[in-house]
Amino acid sequence: MRIWKLAGGRDETPLYPRALEEAIAEDTTLTWVTTSIEAILSTVESLLVKALSNNLQGRGITCLTLWTQGQDSRHWEKTVNYKEPAMDVRSAMPRIKYFLENYPQPGPVEQVGIRITRLGYGITRQKSIFSGPERKTT
Repeated sequence: MRIWKLAGGRDETPLYPRALEEAIAEDTTLTWVTTSIEAILSTVESLLVKALSNNLQGRGITCLTLWTQGQDSRHWEKTVNYKEPAMDVRSAMPRIKYFLENYPQPGPVEQVGIRITRLGYGITRQKSIFSGPERKTT
C-alpha cells in the first residue's frame, strides 16, 4: 500500500533536511622534525585545546581525523571515533594516544593536524526520583 501511495506522489513522512557538515580543523608545523610519540601527543593536545576553545554549545567530539605529514611528504591519517562524545581534551586524549601508539608513523613528522568532523551532545544519566535508599515492600 505504501508503494502505491508513493507512486501516486503521496508521502506523509516529514522532511528532515541534511545538516551542513560542521568541521573544525587545526594544524601546525613543528619547529623540529620528530619521531617522538610524546612530542606528537603534546602537539595534538594543544591543537585540541585550540579547537575546543570555540563555542561548541555543550557538544563534544564524536569523530576526529588525526593526520601527520612527514619531511619526505609521507602522509599518515587515522579516523578516531568515540562511542560517547568526548566533552573535553582530557577525555579525548586516551583514544588518540591509542591510535598513535598502535599505528606507527611512516617516518619523521614535520606537520600535525586534526579535523573534528562530527560533534554530538553528551550522554546524560537519569537520576533516581527516590530521595533515600529504596525500601522493599512485602
